[in-house]
Amino acid sequence: MNKQLLSLISVIVPIYNSEKYLSRCIKSICDQTYNNIEIILVNDGSKDTSLSICKEYKANNDRIKVIDIPNGGVSNARNTGLAVAKGEYIQFIDSDDYVAANYIERLLSVLEKQNAQLAVCSIESFDSNGNMFDKWSVDHKEFDIENPNRDLFLELIQKFLLFGPVNKLYFRNIIEEHDIKFDTSLSYGEDLLFNFEYLKHVKKLALTNEVSYHYIHENTESLSKKNYENKTELAKRIHYVLLDFFTYLGFTDEISLKVLYSRLFDYYYNMLFAICNNIKLEFSEKKSKIRSLLNDKELKKSFLYFDKQKYAGWIIFCMKYKLITPFILINGMTKSSK
Repeated sequence: MNKQLLSLISVIVPIYNSEKYLSRCIKSICDQTYNNIEIILVNDGSKDTSLSICKEYKANNDRIKVIDIPNGGVSNARNTGLAVAKGEYIQFIDSDDYVAANYIERLLSVLEKQNAQLAVCSIESFDSNGNMFDKWSVDHKEFDIENPNRDLFLELIQKFLLFGPVNKLYFRNIIEEHDIKFDTSLSYGEDLLFNFEYLKHVKKLALTNEVSYHYIHENTESLSKKNYENKTELAKRIHYVLLDFFTYLGFTDEISLKVLYSRLFDYYYNMLFAICNNIKLEFSEKKSKIRSLLNDKELKKSFLYFDKQKYAGWIIFCMKYKLITPFILINGMTKSSK
């Protein structure tokens, strides 16, 4: 079959200061066995040579479109790509990652074979030296939202396979019909919100481990080194979106809620260390922020479901009984949850 006659797929790549890996990413897309693609490179105000690299590839490949915009964040860059995309299908690939030559062909194949509205593949994580250190995958071939398999859904949640926009193939008409966009006001969880809005409008997911998305960890930082201040309300918003979808599927049993609330508990647990390790905060400020966190009603609810085996006993004891000072004085002795 002549693949040039098949459906057009729009591949959107948001780019910001990615000169180190950008060529590998673009080349992996250009070399796909599925030929009928448009490659939308959105340069988000890069200060390095990323834009020049994009233009060089465009000069030699008429399937490439280069859009240069002022820096506005990854969500704005992805939305910009969506606004110009012409394909029947949409795919997102991050500029420091790459994919195998048959990546797009396999995702489209399983999507059409299963008559699904979203294709999802496994994710392989590599360090900057090219060594794979983790893989998240499922063996099942489909997930029927109208007749959902609880264990499979929980597996997808626990392996984070539904949270990001990569490792997927979407229908553009579903995105456009329901005006689904990435929230540009958010810098955390916006991709999860995008996906679960999309999932409201589909009936079946096609799953495959025959091909994987290659995710590169270039600068892995702990939560304690990131600015996660003032994000508790967003974390709860994400939790409520997930809770609504769990309820929509009918998964409100104890096993399901344990998976859901364990995820939220991880956030609170890690946030404690982020506060403790914030050198910009005075001791009194840390105490105030931790007290506010420990008094949150959703944290109290998560105590009913979280996996006690994952955490140090003394930390759980202090959290439960709101013993704040030990977190600040001893935080360096215990690593935060990943």
